[in-house]
Amino acid sequence: MYHASDFSGDEQDFHEIRGSGVYFGLSVVDKKTMPILRTLVELSMAVDDPNDLHRVYWGAQSQREELLHYLIPFQESEDKVVRDKAEVCRKIFTGEIKAFEWAAEQARIRAHEQFDDELPSIKKILEEGRSEERMDIIRHVMRERIALIMDDTFVEAFAKCAEDPDKQVRYEVARIAGERWVWSAKPQNKEAIALMLTLAKDKEQYVRNAAVYFGLSTVKDKSDEVITEQLEIAFTDRDPNVYGRVAWGFKSARPQVAKMLQTYIDGQDETKAKQAREVYKDMVGQEYKEK
Repeated sequence: MYHASDFSGDEQDFHEIRGSGVYFGLSVVDKKTMPILRTLVELSMAVDDPNDLHRVYWGAQSQREELLHYLIPFQESEDKVVRDKAEVCRKIFTGEIKAFEWAAEQARIRAHEQFDDELPSIKKILEEGRSEERMDIIRHVMRERIALIMDDTFVEAFAKCAEDPDKQVRYEVARIAGERWVWSAKPQNKEAIALMLTLAKDKEQYVRNAAVYFGLSTVKDKSDEVITEQLEIAFTDRDPNVYGRVAWGFKSARPQVAKMLQTYIDGQDETKAKQAREVYKDMVGQEYKEK
């Protein structure tokens, strides 16, 4: 794992091997040796991937002071760029900033610098393009994280894109729009939530699942419609990824969910009443008690 964590290569293979070496190896060593701690610091200074930076923070909490010790040479460097990155690492290691939030801000700055001028043409393709054109621009948006600089006017463009006959286009719409305007948005966008509700009824299961995972499960102020749509999916789809995601999202709304499930149980549809009883414990966190 020590050698697998090599960060000297830029190729995708290096990235995947390094990430696995850190995630499954060095970060979980119970008592990290001096070479391991030094390597984790050097790796953090060399890469900007928040997956690695957060994992180092997570894995070295019990040895934080020792970890910070190996950061001192970088903090004292004559190179300002090195000193600046060392300060970022210090803040991540001490919990002052979160690695993923820092990385998102850096990506947002780069996207503004490089792609602001492209936004009108991107929007036009999302709204009016053919399936192939939309997929090409979506890949570009994802690769360069351009969604970070899209304002709320893009929600309507993605809604048009969600009508595309290509299921992969619709899946990516759920993924991008859900993450950008629901999961990560403050405040969450009502039109984007409505779009996720539409996509949760898509004929393709994995499109529906994406709408739940990236969108509906992360809605903070859950309406009855948002809860009902997810319950309907949980009733028939016990895939652990989507089913578990629905249950996770319901933790903040369990009294409301319990009330909705009781409505099913008391209803005339015996099949759904049975399904409601089956999922009750997972969705509400306690056994159902017959009245």
